[in-house]
Amino acid sequence: MQAVASTNAAELSIRTKFIETTADIHDLAYEWLRAGFFDSSLRPPGTALQQTGKTPGVFPGVSGVLEEVQAQKILRALSQRKDTDLMSESAVTTLSGRQVQIQSVDMKTVVTGIRPEALTPPGIRSTNGVAPPNFITEIVPLGPTLDVTASIAPDGQSIDLHLIPSVVEFLGYDSAESVGVYVDGKSELAKKPLPHFRIRNVDTHQKVLDGQTVLLGYWHTTDIVSGQVVQPIVKPGTVQTNLLVFVKATIVDAAGKPLHAPPRSGAEHKK
Repeated sequence: MQAVASTNAAELSIRTKFIETTADIHDLAYEWLRAGFFDSSLRPPGTALQQTGKTPGVFPGVSGVLEEVQAQKILRALSQRKDTDLMSESAVTTLSGRQVQIQSVDMKTVVTGIRPEALTPPGIRSTNGVAPPNFITEIVPLGPTLDVTASIAPDGQSIDLHLIPSVVEFLGYDSAESVGVYVDGKSELAKKPLPHFRIRNVDTHQKVLDGQTVLLGYWHTTDIVSGQVVQPIVKPGTVQTNLLVFVKATIVDAAGKPLHAPPRSGAEHKK
């Protein structure tokens, strides 16, 4: 008889991988299909996953639910490609129904503006002959983040996942005109900083069986320049990258060991 998890005390292990590739996502999907990695349990490209928010309900990229053997085959195939890199790999154990955040970020100091007092005379004042900086800086986390709420269903075998993966990139500073600033009452020119960030994210709900992996290959892209949303622009010569996220949810006991046997599918018997 298979154990059934108690939803009051059960824990969940959440393992995630963010993978970046310059390969076309749809080309990858058809390669995996031809290689026999998929069976009827995988949603084909373009199939709808349940989403929240105002975004469309259909993913034009690759998205679906994978059995363990499928996930391992796809990850192994990706690891052998020269155009693919593992951005981050993280894991956390959490209680059923509790929201957690998994981050693998770098903290970067970014110039975000000009100090307001420098814009009107007499401006900023020197101390011992040394003028303080004209600019405002902020420390910004860059890289992948996963917000996840995993809840064990009443049957003790399936898991409801609310996933919000995101990746924040700093693209540098856009061109800007110089503005007048004042130091010790004297006017001088300074370039107005226009920091350019790109945020790729998605907000989705998915129900999986214990031990299955959600694959997300579609992202909403937002470019933000100096706090304002702008139209994403791909500059000539820029190599475009695509993101794949794998999220595996496993019900575990107090010692962190899987409570159930790994789910099996016909794909395990394919050679």
